[in-house]
Amino acid sequence: MLLYVIAVVWVLNISARRIAAKSVLIIAEAVLVILVAATMSRGAVVALIGGLACVRYLLGKQELIAEARKGENAEKTVSIPKLFRALALPRFRDGSVSHWRMVLNWFSYSLLWRLLLLLSSPGLWTRSSPAYVAQDASIGNRLALWKGAVKLIAAAPLGGWGYTRTGASYMNWFQGVDDHTYYNGVVNSYLQIGAGWGLPVLFAGLAVAGVALFQAHGRVACATQSHGRDARATQTGGFAVHGRVARATRTHGLEARATLLCFFWILIWMIMSCFSSMLASPLLFIPPLAAIIVALFLHPPVKTDLIGPMMISFSLCFLIFSLGHRLAGNDSLSITRNSDGLVTVANDEIKTGKTCVIFIDEGALGEEFGKEVRKFMLGADFESCVVVDKASHLNIPHANIGHVDLTILSGITVDQVEIREGRTKYILLNPAYLPRYAPSESVQVIVYPEINLRHHLAPETSGMDKFQSKIRMVPFNENFETSWAEYTN
Repeated sequence: MLLYVIAVVWVLNISARRIAAKSVLIIAEAVLVILVAATMSRGAVVALIGGLACVRYLLGKQELIAEARKGENAEKTVSIPKLFRALALPRFRDGSVSHWRMVLNWFSYSLLWRLLLLLSSPGLWTRSSPAYVAQDASIGNRLALWKGAVKLIAAAPLGGWGYTRTGASYMNWFQGVDDHTYYNGVVNSYLQIGAGWGLPVLFAGLAVAGVALFQAHGRVACATQSHGRDARATQTGGFAVHGRVARATRTHGLEARATLLCFFWILIWMIMSCFSSMLASPLLFIPPLAAIIVALFLHPPVKTDLIGPMMISFSLCFLIFSLGHRLAGNDSLSITRNSDGLVTVANDEIKTGKTCVIFIDEGALGEEFGKEVRKFMLGADFESCVVVDKASHLNIPHANIGHVDLTILSGITVDQVEIREGRTKYILLNPAYLPRYAPSESVQVIVYPEINLRHHLAPETSGMDKFQSKIRMVPFNENFETSWAEYTN
């Protein structure tokens, strides 16, 4: 949120006329930059420097292009040192401008003092050192999480896993079975959208944001270039780039300021989205969303303006899907999810043609039930296992799955799925109760945590003799949620 406020202060600064107003705004921005440094967020630092550098490059580039087009003493090419000077430190010309205003202009556009303020924070400097970065667990965790996120996208490219379920889905299906680090999301807005809602939504979001960004970029570039020509015509003194932007914002008024602010807000959001979830709070996504709407309203795109952003968006989506498919291909199990919410876990090394179905009750198996499902599949001879969560199992008939060799029921699902005689065998995992009239021949194993055994069997002892030999207990010293797979074989 601080970055959005800095953008507002910066836009007001470059369009301000009074020296006093510019001084106050520069001081306000310096305080905000110090607050950003105090958060010790490396992503925020990258977004701030990247956004300012991009805007500064845009303005400096227009200055260099304009000078290159002069008829007199103009070079046909722009040298690298000259471009570097335009990016790093502002250049001044002789003229009737006060020394104080020249100093203020330097503070308005220079990245140097902002970078020095950011690095003045000892904590941020420490967190940015190569030695710290090499041992920083948050970076390693993010890389592992993003690797799992692209696998999630490849497993459900069209419908996703549900926006609020991306963290749980990663933990269940792609996190290491012995890693129990909790994640609420995938810490990347683009991957969060793709894993939560699917690639079509990600493509549309990237395309719309890209169109708005390019439209704002084009308008700012045109305004600065046209006012650069006016500046050369009038031969006014002062800082060239500052004069162009200031005159552009004053001439077009609120529209020019809004366009520049929209460009900055969208750019900040897109950079920060690479390192964190910028959809977690309305304060994080409402400003860029408003910027996109305003930019498209002020500068409606024509058909030719849509081609570039749409091609970039499609390329990024295709790259994410291809990367996820490639990474998932190296795993021992292949995992897919269809539009009905059915997750299929397949062991490509097993060719028995046998299929099992597991009906999930998270209250009985825990949030990370997928880890035990994967353990079970690696130790069993089933070619595939269909996982049906408790929210959808009543709506999925067995006809949609085909022939089932084994059905695993957990918790309350024993009351919602009928146990029948026949070829299909059943395993009951921490069942809410033992069905009195279920055919005992069909029930293969009943797995209980030892701590719950007496509680569940006490009222039904008289009618449960037929199941006694099939009950297996997970001892007190073992966690049932992370060890039931060992007791099912």
